[in-house]
Amino acid sequence: MDHSQFEEYIDKYSNLVFHVALANTSNFYDAQDITQEVYIKLYNSKSFESEDHLKNWLVRVTINQCNSLYRRFFKKKYVDVDISEFIISKESVQVHDELMMLSKTERTIVYLYYIEGYTYKEISDMTGRSISSVSRDIKNSLEHIKSQLEE
Repeated sequence: MDHSQFEEYIDKYSNLVFHVALANTSNFYDAQDITQEVYIKLYNSKSFESEDHLKNWLVRVTINQCNSLYRRFFKKKYVDVDISEFIISKESVQVHDELMMLSKTERTIVYLYYIEGYTYKEISDMTGRSISSVSRDIKNSLEHIKSQLEE
């Protein structure tokens, strides 16, 4: 991979990689570290068949890096979920709090669907989950968040 192509990928996909990492780790600094690790892997990787293949690869590697983080012994001792300093309104804080109550898998799926605009099929391909599982997780997550916000 040449340097200019690598820089183009960083510019284009940094937001996606960072937010998938943040949805999984709930920690701003861990998400930054994971984003860097993903881009190191990207730099050392092969070429990709298409943009979709690249995006799927980035999401899958990001999720794997997040899982590796939690397998490390010292990370099993705590999880830092305070990212409210990056949220602007009271409503955003409430939604954020409810999102943090979801599992990391559900947060990732919700982010990919609602923020990145991926289809159930694309999310299924990226995460290795069935389309019906993705659909169920999105539906259940949305119902949970709505019910909590109505209380």
